[in-house]
Amino acid sequence: MYNIIIMKNDRLDRIEKSLVELVESQKKTDAQLDRRDAQLQRTEIEWKKIHADLSKEIKNVSKMVEEVTGGLGKTDSQLSKEIKNVSKMVGEMTGGLGKFVEGLVEPRTIRLAKTLNIKISEIRRRVKGFYSVNGTEESREIDIIIVGERKNKKTALVVEAKTTFEPNDMS
Repeated sequence: MYNIIIMKNDRLDRIEKSLVELVESQKKTDAQLDRRDAQLQRTEIEWKKIHADLSKEIKNVSKMVEEVTGGLGKTDSQLSKEIKNVSKMVGEMTGGLGKFVEGLVEPRTIRLAKTLNIKISEIRRRVKGFYSVNGTEESREIDIIIVGERKNKKTALVVEAKTTFEPNDMS
């Protein structure tokens, strides 16, 4: 019987030793889990901060896009008015340039008429005329018309002043 009791004690010692090792191992595992939990909490805090920063940046970008595109929300009538105003200003500029060129051309046209022995009776500026093309009535403005007489015949010298001259302007 004595042998059996020693065996039981020996077995109990091993079981106790295993339990002590198991408890120590569990403590290490718990400590690791605690460290991982703390790391997860820090990571979660960092992610929340990053999310908040990104949200701010998105709002700032949205605000800037709104400021930049603010004029795009105009109605068609507002855009039409602005287009008409710009067209009018461009027309006034080119019209002014056209008048300037005509003013340069007119004295030379008078000299040309005299060189061609045309006795000038009338000078007309910016004369509007109408003509028909394939049944459609078109209008045209002639810059300078010099009316006179040459060799006892009524004669007209028609001048179109151009700021830029293209070959198809000759007709």
